[in-house]
Amino acid sequence: MTGILAQLTPLTAYGNQCLRTNQLPAGFYPENKAFQYCNTVNFWKVDGQNELLVAIDPYFWFRYLQGEGCQALKLYYQPAKENPLAREHQLTGFVGGGGTWLIEAIFAAHSDFWASRWQVTRKDDPDHRIWSVKYGRTSVNLATVNQQLDLAATANELYESLGAIIEFTVQQNLASWTDFFQKAAQRLNSDTPEAGYYNEALAPEGEYSLHPRQLLYTAGSAWAFGGMGSWNDLSFEKAEDNERYNNVSARLYDAINRAIVAAVNGKPPAPVLNR
Repeated sequence: MTGILAQLTPLTAYGNQCLRTNQLPAGFYPENKAFQYCNTVNFWKVDGQNELLVAIDPYFWFRYLQGEGCQALKLYYQPAKENPLAREHQLTGFVGGGGTWLIEAIFAAHSDFWASRWQVTRKDDPDHRIWSVKYGRTSVNLATVNQQLDLAATANELYESLGAIIEFTVQQNLASWTDFFQKAAQRLNSDTPEAGYYNEALAPEGEYSLHPRQLLYTAGSAWAFGGMGSWNDLSFEKAEDNERYNNVSARLYDAINRAIVAAVNGKPPAPVLNR
C-alpha cells in the first residue's frame, strides 16, 4: 500500500474499536508500523484559511471524536479522473497520484471528512521519521456516504484479478512476480491471513471476522504498485503484451481498492456493553 493508505486503514479500524469499546488501543501510537516514518501525526479543523488544532496525536483524536458524538469511522475512496497519459495504477506511486482517500466520521445526522497531508520536515532524522502528517477536517455536515460493497462479490473479483495477473506473469516468465501474487492469493483462503504480513498494523485483533480479514490482508499483500522497482516499472517489447500488462494491472488495482473498502467498512462486532 501507499504510506497514506497504510495509515488511513489502521486509523479507521483502531478508531472504530475505540468508539465501540471506549478503550484506547494499547501500543497503537507511535508503535504501529503505520507511523514508523512519522515524527508527528496531528488533527486540525480546517475552515478556509483558518486552522485549529484539535488533537496532537491519534489517541487524542479518538477521544475528540467520542466527545463530538462520532458513531463510526469509514474509509472513503474516489477514483482519480481519467488521464489520457496514464491510468490511475500507473500514477499511484507518485506524490499526488492515485485516487482520493479520506476518513469519513459518521454522526447521528451527518458526516465529516478528514484528509491527510504529508510533509518531509526532518529529512536527516537518524530514525528515518522524516514525515509530519497533518489530518484536516476539510468537509463538515455532509450527507453520510458509508461506502459498502458486497464481500463475496468483491472477494471473487479480487481472486479472479489475481488469477489473471498470475497467468500473465507465468506467460512472461516473471517467476518472482508469480510467487508474489500467488502468496497474496493464498490469503483469501487462509484462516490466518494476517500471518507474516503487517500483523496487527492494519487492523486490531478481534475487530473483524475472518472474511473481511482475508480481503484486507490479501489486498495489502497484493499491492505491487509504486515507482522504480515496483510492478509498475515493467515494459515489454510487444505492444499487445504491454496492453495486456496494463489491463491486468488496472483490474487488480481496482479490485484491491474495492477490497480494502469492503473489508474495513464492513459491519463490526457487536458493541461492548458497559458493566
